[in-house]
Amino acid sequence: RSAVAVSDGNDMTSWKVIKIPQLATGFTESNLVVEGDTVTIYMRNQRAFEAEKVTIGVSYSKDCGKTWTIAQETDMSACTSKPCVGTLSTGERYLITNSVRGANGSRNTLTIALTAEGGEVFERLYVIRDMAIPDALKEAYSDMPNGLNTSLSYPFAMEKDGKLYVIYSSYAYPGTNYNNIELAIIDLSYFEEEREAQAF
Repeated sequence: RSAVAVSDGNDMTSWKVIKIPQLATGFTESNLVVEGDTVTIYMRNQRAFEAEKVTIGVSYSKDCGKTWTIAQETDMSACTSKPCVGTLSTGERYLITNSVRGANGSRNTLTIALTAEGGEVFERLYVIRDMAIPDALKEAYSDMPNGLNTSLSYPFAMEKDGKLYVIYSSYAYPGTNYNNIELAIIDLSYFEEEREAQAF
């Protein structure tokens, strides 16, 4: 189940592990956003493992992670995989996961959802990469069954100089645990231009 470790002030040798309260075990791998004393944790939802529609779990802390609300399901569709969250320099919160289909076995489309500036509700959804192999990578993947990826997951993102760098696992060979690592670079001006176009 999800948990956070909170240090004893600036003492990096003393930590307290705090479990996220949940009515039934199921919210596991997680990522969080910190804004002042408020911490929001987004969690993989393993509780609905057999459900056709799986959604992200969420819990909130108003005291820097010392106490938490009971974890609950959201209406944000996602498969059973670890999410990546953060806040862009533009003030938009992002969530990177697989949210096109939502059910298990659907890690074949990696997406990024954005809130409005300073918002908490995800309003826009973009595809970072789907299961089709880009032309630039076809030679490297030439021996892969059917020429297709089966899993794009476990993303991590970092912003620098107006671009968001997203690295993720590309699981290519069914029946093995052989993974490739891919990098997507997103120019943040794209989001701004698209937002301005929608305003008219």
